[in-house]
Amino acid sequence: MDRAIADPDIHVPIMKWWEGHYDRFFIVPHPFFRIRSVGSGGLPSGGYDEIIERGARPSDYGDLLKRRGEMVTWKSVHADVAPEVPRIPFYRAVWLLSCLGFAERADIDLQKRILAYCQDKFLNLPEDDAISPILHPAIGKFLAPFCGTDMVMYDEHRETSSVLVLSELDKDAPTIALKGRFGESLAWAIHVPDPGVLLTSRFDGAETLIAMTEKAHALSDPDDFFDTEPVDEDMYCDWLNPVEFFPHRKAPKGSS
Repeated sequence: MDRAIADPDIHVPIMKWWEGHYDRFFIVPHPFFRIRSVGSGGLPSGGYDEIIERGARPSDYGDLLKRRGEMVTWKSVHADVAPEVPRIPFYRAVWLLSCLGFAERADIDLQKRILAYCQDKFLNLPEDDAISPILHPAIGKFLAPFCGTDMVMYDEHRETSSVLVLSELDKDAPTIALKGRFGESLAWAIHVPDPGVLLTSRFDGAETLIAMTEKAHALSDPDDFFDTEPVDEDMYCDWLNPVEFFPHRKAPKGSS
């Protein structure tokens, strides 16, 4: 697969994987979120909907996220729940809770504190796998300077693609669905070949990676639209896995 559209291999650092294709790299954690309630006439009521577990969510839940979702950053939850815990261990607990539930790789007591906080604040855990629909409106604004150039959406395995029209990312537009290997799928990647932008998510990930050329970055900076995490030369796509899982790796910054 062409690396210009491929998600990084788990054994190759992010920067090395896209060397020669892109120059700037960003991690966008999928946010925690809550759904603003509406009262009579569809007007905001000032409250929030109860949390709906993933298996019980309606088929139009992505549309609901785009219209009435309120994003809350990992940084904000970290500051409220456990500011004494270093950034990476806290984020690891969030990631694993979002994708797998309670896990020994994380501090399970910390995960329980995060979950209790979420339940008290009507907060849903970050969405895993495909690019979260709650980010679509911000992605539309981020990509607006490239309007008029080719934009392509892909499924997870890059087997199905569709031309992207930016208005499809608007908050009032139906959530994009692609027909992939296992039926309908959200977009897992968005590619702007010229001047060179890729947004990609991965299986069991709770973030979207953004890779850009210098030319593209000069036109649109992800930091203006998203809460981002920096990428350094030793970082892998599974950036929150404990370093002991892969002893040859260097520990990420913020681990202690």
